[in-house]
Amino acid sequence: MTLDLIIVGKPICSLEELGFSEDEDTIVYEDDERFLPRILVKQGLFKSTSTIKQINKQRLEQDQVTIPCIPYKIPSTDPDQNLWRAVERKELTPFKIGRRVFWLLVGELK
Repeated sequence: MTLDLIIVGKPICSLEELGFSEDEDTIVYEDDERFLPRILVKQGLFKSTSTIKQINKQRLEQDQVTIPCIPYKIPSTDPDQNLWRAVERKELTPFKIGRRVFWLLVGELK
């Protein structure tokens, strides 16, 4: 299982303060794009936005989302777990899709 950290914008604190270490894969995303599916495709996590739309539909039909690095289950109705959305505010959100686990860190946006 791989763990990625996707950073959009400028983080408001250091990665070490958030519990991330240097040995994790970190993707710093510097672009004006704010639509999450396009960000994930541009970073090579998914092949197309239509794939993300299909995965998102399946995820929203589930009752809850289980993420191995979190000791509790997240309801699928949590708006932060929706992949089909724009990134508009500061957040630190975990995702697990298939075997891939990644965190989305959104800091100060332009």
